[in-house]
Amino acid sequence: MNRVVFLLLLLCPLAQAYSLKPIQITEHVYVFQGRTEHFSRDNQGNIVNTGFVVTGAGVVILDTGPSLKYGQAMLDAIATITDEPVVKIINTHHHPDHYFGNQAFDAAPTFATASNQSQMQTSGDGYADGLYYLVGSAMVGTDPAPAQFSLNSGSEKIGNVTLKYHVFTGHTFEDLVIAVVEDKLIFAGDLVFGDRAPTTPHADIELWIKSLDKLRALEFRVLIPGHGNIASNHSAMQPIDDTKAYLTWLQRHLLLSAENGTHPAQLIAEGPASPWDQLGAMPDEYERSISHLYPEMLRNTLQAPIWQER
Repeated sequence: MNRVVFLLLLLCPLAQAYSLKPIQITEHVYVFQGRTEHFSRDNQGNIVNTGFVVTGAGVVILDTGPSLKYGQAMLDAIATITDEPVVKIINTHHHPDHYFGNQAFDAAPTFATASNQSQMQTSGDGYADGLYYLVGSAMVGTDPAPAQFSLNSGSEKIGNVTLKYHVFTGHTFEDLVIAVVEDKLIFAGDLVFGDRAPTTPHADIELWIKSLDKLRALEFRVLIPGHGNIASNHSAMQPIDDTKAYLTWLQRHLLLSAENGTHPAQLIAEGPASPWDQLGAMPDEYERSISHLYPEMLRNTLQAPIWQER
């Protein structure tokens, strides 16, 4: 851990414990729903949707949140629902709010796709420095705990539940979606955002949009996005469609701006267009997307940035 960041933490008041309340979504699936915000000391990094499946032969955890303390709070909350042991932890991808709670589950194996395992191993320390800075004392004691085993497309039966694994791409190189077959539910990870602006630090927008089209073809009645509101029945497709619509707008907007040689500072000053400005975590995520995506678009469009001093 970066020493300067750690010393800054000593100046912060100790964070209150996470208050996680499991929401029963279907017969077997419970969710801890996070805020539709960017990381802050106020929300303690609790901005992600995590969940668990009570299978009858043990509990399967779907993502573990942003910190050791969050993972410990998950365990405490799960104990109020079932006395079944945790038998498996699945991380949908390598972003830290989805796996930094792995530390709390040292008695059960952790799984992710192979590329996400690799990213966790190489990027974990940098992610930790960033979250310690953004979230503060809620992170104390947290160290990256990369997934131990690789998992790919396929299915398995655990107790009374069939889990089907689908590997897509776009938000990251490999985005794992878990279907709980008997409950007609999918846990979509960050391939889908509900009423919250998508994050794009490792995004390929074109591939992401194609993956959303494929995701839409799956059979489900309940969709749990990686961030934001849960959707079901006649509204189950809405978060997919909304995520696709935003990404389509974002890509077109930035490409057109690049063709016009628009300075990124001007894009930031103008802010996101309506209705996207009403999404959770705006304008923060729009500004981050400009830094993630816009420089390459400019390089591909112009010989040199027009604001470059000569």
